[in-house]
Amino acid sequence: QPHLKKCFEGINRLNFDDDLNILGMISKEGEEVEFQYEHYDHAVVNPNDARGLVERWLLDVETVMRKAVAYATDCSMEVYE
Repeated sequence: QPHLKKCFEGINRLNFDDDLNILGMISKEGEEVEFQYEHYDHAVVNPNDARGLVERWLLDVETVMRKAVAYATDCSMEVYE
């Protein structure tokens, strides 16, 4: 995943399962944000589904990244209140 760092600032690598489903993102410092797909309106991202179109699955990853951060922020606000 050497080029991923150039595409997304702060993301060092992605976490995959054995079927190549993307489970989360990991920063250079080791912080991990899991993609909790059941809480988003988005299918599990798997690069194989893009049939070689890297830009397609990277756009899906970007969408899920945004949803994951928004969901984590919402959960944090609920706990804070």
